[in-house]
Amino acid sequence: LTPPVQAQEQVPSTRIEFLKYESMATTVALGPNGTYIAIGARNMPGGGSRVILWNQITDERVRDVAFPNNRPPELAFDSSGTRLAVAPAGGGSSVWRLDEERPAAPRLTTAPINDLAFGPGGALGVGATSGAGGAARVWYNGLNSVPAVLETERPVRSIAFSENTSDVILATGPTQAILWNYRFGTTKQFNTFDKCSGPLRQVEMSGGAGRPDDRSADYFYIVTRRRAACDPDYLCRIDVETRS
Repeated sequence: LTPPVQAQEQVPSTRIEFLKYESMATTVALGPNGTYIAIGARNMPGGGSRVILWNQITDERVRDVAFPNNRPPELAFDSSGTRLAVAPAGGGSSVWRLDEERPAAPRLTTAPINDLAFGPGGALGVGATSGAGGAARVWYNGLNSVPAVLETERPVRSIAFSENTSDVILATGPTQAILWNYRFGTTKQFNTFDKCSGPLRQVEMSGGAGRPDDRSADYFYIVTRRRAACDPDYLCRIDVETRS
């Protein structure tokens, strides 16, 4: 006897599916309170890219901004969900205020941005390419203030904040990471990761221990790619010993 066919539940779709037909979505950022989703998409077939801001509560497109570069901008929400950092591939980064209808969005930097993230207290950090090297910038006293800057020998490919300290972890080379305290200016470089050796793909900070000295985080995580394509990637915890 042939077993009965089980009925499959139909998952309701949303009008956000318009992206399947209008664009190719390649970057996405979710607002912390669930109201907004930001999508970076490559236009098809006209070229260029765009950032679409979607209100998931009202199910409508709030903003749709075009950019000339084919690679969509990098995107990041702050912890309040009222600001969206946008870094176009052609260089520069700006911050959209979502509680204003059409806010001015002055550029914070003209350098090509590889990654950006918000940190504690609304701090904004960017990892950039600068000439043959790179730089990390952190605005922690407001976006109109002068940022803390760390110049590096190689482009800064990713940046991640600790939640409770003034540290960021930077990926600056195929196998190199730098722990930087942007308030005190101290750095610690990591070049080898023992069994985790291999091309560095991603770095993420821990929350830290919440120590009153606010000097350094306790550990961070890295993801490195194995040399053999069939092997899984490594996820390793790197302990930070300094308590400067």
